[in-house]
Amino acid sequence: MIRFAEKKDIPYIKELWDIAFGEEPDFNKYFFDNFFKYEDTLLYIEERPVAMLQMMPYTLKGIGAVTYIYGATTHPDYRKKGLMGKLLEKSFEIDKSRGVKGSVLIPANQRLFNYYSKFGYETLSYVDTKVMKSTNELKYTVEKAKFEDLNRDLFDSTLDPVHKALSDAKLSNSDIDEVILVGEMQTRPILEGLKKEKYDLIILFDDMKPSGIDVFKELKEIKGYKTPTVVLLEDNKTSIKEHYIKDGFTDYLLLSDINEEIKKLDKYLKG
Repeated sequence: MIRFAEKKDIPYIKELWDIAFGEEPDFNKYFFDNFFKYEDTLLYIEERPVAMLQMMPYTLKGIGAVTYIYGATTHPDYRKKGLMGKLLEKSFEIDKSRGVKGSVLIPANQRLFNYYSKFGYETLSYVDTKVMKSTNELKYTVEKAKFEDLNRDLFDSTLDPVHKALSDAKLSNSDIDEVILVGEMQTRPILEGLKKEKYDLIILFDDMKPSGIDVFKELKEIKGYKTPTVVLLEDNKTSIKEHYIKDGFTDYLLLSDINEEIKKLDKYLKG
């Protein structure tokens, strides 16, 4: 039997998640606390839930409403019985009844590309990631000048977006007092600095590394932290933007319409 999830299914659903995605317990907890919905969770039942997938509402630019198939997994004891295929076919029927224009997913490996193609999925984009592992620790010291020379092309590639941002904001170089680069290596010093300095407003890009959510969690641990903190969201996060407010963000900006969205910040910067 196939049906949407109910409250009684939660222990089994979490068990399936832990089996399939147990290497990321923190993310799993965050997903259940913030994004899990019974009406988006399709289950295959054999006395208990043994397979599932998430039918998450998503908007693709230029296409419209689609369903993002996420967290598709089957209990090891019930695999190779065609259960996931039945869940996918059922999700297509539901999409059709809802007027949803399509179904998208991100296969975890090449084998799954072949599997999902049997159900009509086609590859729209592909990123090949290669991970190298070594039992020996590699250390290499490079002087600052050499480091800058090696990365010159990368640094230069950032100039055009900066110039465009200044132009859009009708600012010149002389109007900028300070530029803070925040990335995986710089985040720790920035967080430490926030304990000593006060800012009128902080904007965190959700898709940076570490994520805006993770950085915000650390900010909230600073004693007396009350700085307005705004999250900048990509188009694919618009359907869940209210979740960020529930997490404590003061407001959100949508990257797709940033010129208009930026006007929201006036109320935090008066004076």
